[in-house]
Amino acid sequence: MGTALKTPIEKTALPQHVLNATGKGMDNIDQSMLVLPRIKLLQDMSPEVKKTSEKRIPGAEAGDLMLHTSDEVFKDLYVINLKVKTGYVAFNEHTKMPFRPMTNDPAEDGADGLFSTIAKAEAALFFVGTDPNKIISTPGKSGPPDGYTILESHRHFVHVIDPESLKLKTPAVVDFIKTKVAISKTWNTQITTQGGDRFSSIWKLGSKVQTWNDNSWFNYSINFHDWATQDLYEQAEKTFAGL
Repeated sequence: MGTALKTPIEKTALPQHVLNATGKGMDNIDQSMLVLPRIKLLQDMSPEVKKTSEKRIPGAEAGDLMLHTSDEVFKDLYVINLKVKTGYVAFNEHTKMPFRPMTNDPAEDGADGLFSTIAKAEAALFFVGTDPNKIISTPGKSGPPDGYTILESHRHFVHVIDPESLKLKTPAVVDFIKTKVAISKTWNTQITTQGGDRFSSIWKLGSKVQTWNDNSWFNYSINFHDWATQDLYEQAEKTFAGL
């Protein structure tokens, strides 16, 4: 198998005395007790890239990938795809983030920002008093600058591979909306046609420039890297069972 993840821009090595730790005390921890890191594809206007932003990450550039819970930045990531969930997001045109309803029930539709239907996304926005005229759900049209666009979305649950040990580092989610949906569909097609379980293979997740008329931005590039070793496969299967 080829070399996996690029080393993050800033990384603190584990102390020598914990290198051989076996995870004691983690026995009762499952996925429901964790916040999954979100992989973010940085753009020219991302706050992590802008020099004048308080959220700027030194060395980060447009086209880099970021694990947002740790502010680690990578040129590319090697991942195992575990599962995909489809639905709709209410994209806030001002914050450039999906709307999340205020709820303490993680099982509520849309609690994670992904609604099962357009109607449920609209209902959640109506509930918080959003003007119906500021909600657009027509394909190909965007909401006003102070409104929402309801968009098809694919959420992929993946496992990131550690760059040094070549073991599974952390589960994470990758959201595909707007032009990224086409990339998600291609990825699903490749996984389906190659055979094996969904988590049988390793994929290189990077970025590429996409253009339309006079506009350009970064989109995901995804390429098959290798088949998972038996150890990686078995670890991924355990994570898959807990999702």
